[in-house]
Amino acid sequence: IAQQIVAAIGATLSTAERQGLTAVPTANAEAYQLYLQSREYALRPGYLRKNLEIAQELCQRALTLDPEFALAHATLAEIHGGMYWARYDRSRTRALRMWEEAETAVRLAPDLPQAHVALGLAHYWDRSDYRRALEVFVIALKQAPNNAFFWMVIGNARRRLGNWNEAITAYNKAMQLNPRDANLIHDGSGGTYAAMHRYGEAVTEYDRALRLAPDLYAAAKDRGWAYVRWLGRLDTVRALYRRLPQDRENSGIGYSVTELCESLFWQRQADSLLQVLEATRSDYYERQELYLRFLYAAWAYEMRGDRVMAAKEFKTALTLLDSTLRELPEEYHLHAARGLTLAGLGRRDEALTEAHWLQQSNIYSEDALLGPNLAEYRAQILAQVGEVSAALEEIEGLLTRPSQMTVHTLELNPLWNPIRDDPRFKEVLRKYARH
Repeated sequence: IAQQIVAAIGATLSTAERQGLTAVPTANAEAYQLYLQSREYALRPGYLRKNLEIAQELCQRALTLDPEFALAHATLAEIHGGMYWARYDRSRTRALRMWEEAETAVRLAPDLPQAHVALGLAHYWDRSDYRRALEVFVIALKQAPNNAFFWMVIGNARRRLGNWNEAITAYNKAMQLNPRDANLIHDGSGGTYAAMHRYGEAVTEYDRALRLAPDLYAAAKDRGWAYVRWLGRLDTVRALYRRLPQDRENSGIGYSVTELCESLFWQRQADSLLQVLEATRSDYYERQELYLRFLYAAWAYEMRGDRVMAAKEFKTALTLLDSTLRELPEEYHLHAARGLTLAGLGRRDEALTEAHWLQQSNIYSEDALLGPNLAEYRAQILAQVGEVSAALEEIEGLLTRPSQMTVHTLELNPLWNPIRDDPRFKEVLRKYARH
């Protein structure tokens, strides 16, 4: 039947794809059914933790029935990688399970392209080795040139390497093959256009994703923040958070309360920010992110002019950060937050040490998508401790390449307040307002 469909639509299959139509991935029908269910959950819009956990359980059941089921091992590797990459579980145990499943898939089926893609994703997610990952993806694509998922991960790797136009080309090819993949449209093409400061096109893609998956809250949030960066319109996020679920379970990556706090901080609504923080249970946060509650509280008290309470909250945030960094020493979010916390406490030299850590990170220099985030964090730390020239150097670089920074974010974010009245900062705003 599959061959008849291919012939009817005029598609061209590679030799490997023709063989794949007749190959039997497992002799156990129940295992195959569980595998299909697992893959459906894993690819549901939003990469929600609950969906990934269900996908893992289903895939493990499939492998209990057939331990030699290579395709299921490859999928289980992707699920472990998704849990790790989405920061639901950043433990080394999780990363090692991803590698183990990917390597098992390759051992069982050396010619299976999905097995090699799983191994490439391990290089991507754990080692940030995007060049090696891309090499593996391209080889797999030669065996399965009509696989939309392969085209998507190629796009992901290309944008990490700064090949932005090639990334868009890969995403477009993936969307031709699978036009109903909301994750692809939202995070792939939409996220790439946003990073390239092509906000009109980004919003169009977010709208497409939301038409396919109206409950894809991450796309709704990214759409709202795109308007902030594009037009300086905070009203878009104000309206957004009135109707989004305020829980991790349903909001997925980029969960609601933390970004709500950020929007209130940018609006200088200290009292509302403190009310939200007070109303949010500690167990809402992942343990490694609990510091955010106290860091935002410290900034809120600073806005209110209460330096005593601000210092108290900064100290609590620092205690949590120091504890978490002992377990996750390579997490750049934690180093960035620690630098800002130390700056808030007036511990200038220690804050600069964290700014230096960010600059020395491989992500800063080698990841075209996330590297600008580290540069922006570094600039914020520098601004907080009065290193104006160094901060402005980072800022100008970010305004002229793909990043999350725009003139509007510089105008709105209170973290730039220490340098806001500096004539050089004002000149940067005037200069890039025309871009």
